[in-house]
Amino acid sequence: MTDKEIARELFFMDKPQKTIAQIIKKSEQTICKWAEEGNWDEERAMQKASEKGIKKRILSLIDYELSVIEQEKDIQIANRGKLAHLDKGSIDALSKLLAGVKSKELTFAEKVKLITDFTEHIANQDLKLAKEVIKHSDSFIYKISKDK
Repeated sequence: MTDKEIARELFFMDKPQKTIAQIIKKSEQTICKWAEEGNWDEERAMQKASEKGIKKRILSLIDYELSVIEQEKDIQIANRGKLAHLDKGSIDALSKLLAGVKSKELTFAEKVKLITDFTEHIANQDLKLAKEVIKHSDSFIYKISKDK
């Protein structure tokens, strides 16, 4: 990833421009210039709006599919008077739903969020230690961005 791509991804995670500048070792003015040139504010707002809508629709479809499978199970029990195995189609649907929900390797954004949350936790416990950790976490974030 280039420094500009890293900055953009951090910006989309709502990181302050000062923090972004520290992480990628560029000036705040550079970050501001990149954000303005790329219309990052507008793009971030549109992305957040569409992500929420898509997630809501996917969860709705998952809920619907699970309801259908549960209804099929209830019908089979009512007709046979005992538990019955789900048909292959229902098992395949459940398998696909599970694959979509299973956790995968963390994205860069998820890694940064985890590091940031941990650093904030340390700051609430020991401010002096947090200042030291932040120095290292910023360089680590920069390192993992280059490892992509």
